[in-house]
Parts: sequence; C-alpha cells; structure tokens
Amino acid sequence: MTTQQLETAEPGTLKDDRLQALMTQLIDVCAGIGHQRDDQGRWQPAGPGPGNALEDAREVLVDLSRALAKTRRGLRAIVTERQNRMHRAPDIARSDLP
Repeated sequence: MTTQQLETAEPGTLKDDRLQALMTQLIDVCAGIGHQRDDQGRWQPAGPGPGNALEDAREVLVDLSRALAKTRRGLRAIVTERQNRMHRAPDIARSDLP
C-alpha cells in the first residue's frame, strides 16, 4: 500500500488501531536508535573499540530491519483484509466497508 492510498482511505477502513500500533512500534524502535547519538547528533556505539562499533552497528541494522519487516507484514495483512472484504461485498460502496 502506498502512502497516498493510506492518506486517501476513509477513517475506520484500515483497522486504525492495528495501523496505529504498527507505526507506534516502528517509531519506538527508531527512537531507541536515536538515543544512541551523542550531543552533536552522531551515532555512538555502546562500547569502545572498532570491533564493538561494528557489532553495535550490525545490531542497529538488524533491529531496524526486523521492525521494518514486521511493519510491512502488518500493513500487507491490513490491506489484504480490506481487499478481501471488498471482494466479498461488491454491492456495498467501498466507503461503507469497516
């Protein structure tokens, strides 16, 4: 689903509570990563040394990748559910779907 489709969907049609929860979880992960910055806004590894920095960087990417994948799966599930409802009830106006 594109951003435009999400913006033009009528309220209540995309299971707003699930969408809200998915996006909140993603933003929480991003915020946690954001807390790993120093006073000048640069990312700082948790431990000293280049080996630790590489491992910390890998962990950041793994956490972000997992959060993005979970969000994409959740969005696809919401969209699929909505599409299935539309196909099962073709005589109902799209804006009437929950």
